[in-house]
Parts: sequence; structure tokens; C-alpha cells
Amino acid sequence: MATSVRQRGSALFLDAAIVFGFACVLIAAGHGVGFIGLLLTLGTREAWGVPIGIAWLGIFLLLMNALVLWRWLYISFAVSGIVLLATAWWLIVSESEMLAFSVMGSLPLLGAMVYRLWFLKRQVSEAG
Repeated sequence: MATSVRQRGSALFLDAAIVFGFACVLIAAGHGVGFIGLLLTLGTREAWGVPIGIAWLGIFLLLMNALVLWRWLYISFAVSGIVLLATAWWLIVSESEMLAFSVMGSLPLLGAMVYRLWFLKRQVSEAG
């Protein structure tokens, strides 16, 4: 894939911003409000196992796509990582007791995901 180091660095920065935005989303469940990032590290497997597993796989794919050299694998990792994080986001946020609050707090994350997909499209079209 003919992408410059600058484009790869920009893509990695966007991927890190998505992961950070994902971890900062607030959910209201149980006895209070907390960040998804806390849920990823402190959540129990019985209650949150599937969304946590999907989220960690999405984070892995998003951050590892900067290391792959082949275009098809780079695109697959980026798109799959975003789709998996969006799926985990929805599975977690859908359990929130204040759904509108959680969705409104997720707008920066959703915007970053859309921008990353647009950036990937631009990268692929420029590379030919």
C-alpha cells in the first residue's frame, strides 16, 4: 500500500482518538454512572463478557492496522475494528438506564468513527 508515513501516523492518531473516545463514554447502570473504560478493565465476565471481548478485539484491530503492509489487510483491520467497537458500544450503551444521556455523550466518538472511515476512503482512493 502506497501510503506515506504521515498518512499512517494520522490514521494511528485517529484510531487512538477513537479508542480514547470509546473509553470516555459515560453509561448509567446499576448504582451510578461510569466510563466504558472502567467497564473494560473492571467489568465482570458474567455481566459484560461479550461486549468487553468484542471491544478488546476492536481495539486490537484498530491499533494493529498501522503495522500491516498489505492494503487489503490494512482496510480489513480498520473497518473491522470500527465495526466491532461500534457493536460493543451499542451493546454496552443499550444497557444504560439513561440511554439518551449515553448516546448524547457518545457523539464525539461516533463523529470520530465516521471521520476515520472517510479518511480511510481518501487514503485508499489516493493510493490508487
